[in-house]
Amino acid sequence: GVDRPYWFGDQRWLRGLLGFLVGINLGLVYVNVLFNEWYGRFYNALQELDYPTFKTEILVFGGLATIYISVQILRIYMNQMLTIKWRTWLVGKFLHRYLSEQVYYRLQLGEAKADNPDQRLSDDVSQLTAITLTLSLGLLSAIVTFVTFAGLLWVQSGPLSFSLGETEITIPGYMLWAALLYALLGTWITHKIGRPLIGLNFQQERVEADFRYALIRVRDHSEGIALYRGEPQEGHTLTDLFSRVVTNYKAIMRRTILLTMTTSVYGQAAILFPFIVAAP
Repeated sequence: GVDRPYWFGDQRWLRGLLGFLVGINLGLVYVNVLFNEWYGRFYNALQELDYPTFKTEILVFGGLATIYISVQILRIYMNQMLTIKWRTWLVGKFLHRYLSEQVYYRLQLGEAKADNPDQRLSDDVSQLTAITLTLSLGLLSAIVTFVTFAGLLWVQSGPLSFSLGETEITIPGYMLWAALLYALLGTWITHKIGRPLIGLNFQQERVEADFRYALIRVRDHSEGIALYRGEPQEGHTLTDLFSRVVTNYKAIMRRTILLTMTTSVYGQAAILFPFIVAAP
């Protein structure tokens, strides 16, 4: 891709910075594992009325919380620093291409005109860098978290045996498989309902940019518009452009409500799901 030279060029410190950020995310996963173990010791102490252990675990929690908060702050800072450095490099590269050989002019002459190239250089590059890093590191953390806790769940759940006709069936680590099926089902439903938001949000950025450009055009040509009394025509144009903003935004509202309702039901069901699965 266009950003390949940035990550695989001569700037080795960038790969080191990315590796350090990956390490921070893996460290957070490990801290979450320590928190999970702490919960077990803490609630056992409460159940057994073990006051010395209770006091010790309170201090342990303070240490874990301090480490977690510190690592989170460091992660956010490193993520933002890497994002702005990547964005600076991309903007410089695209600006060089945009201003060389009169590309900025020739883009307006072709049949497929590029809409709002200024927005592409400003908003789209910003979203590309920020969202790419967030999703990539989030996916890595999710995979590591899954592998870590899947082993714990496999050991703790044990086998499930039942009869199907005259056949005796045993499912080892059945709670892990149930959790996987529940997660896959929820992911599929969320994807089917939320996917139209991709196109709607893209269209929203386009119509917002068109409306913003029209407002800037009125400001830049204010003398001519005032001289020729062009306010009614400009007002009609601006009203039409803003109506497109409103229409698309209402479509986003409807789809977001549907998605929120689905995820809320799924999230609330997830509270009872482990107890239902553990009941056998």
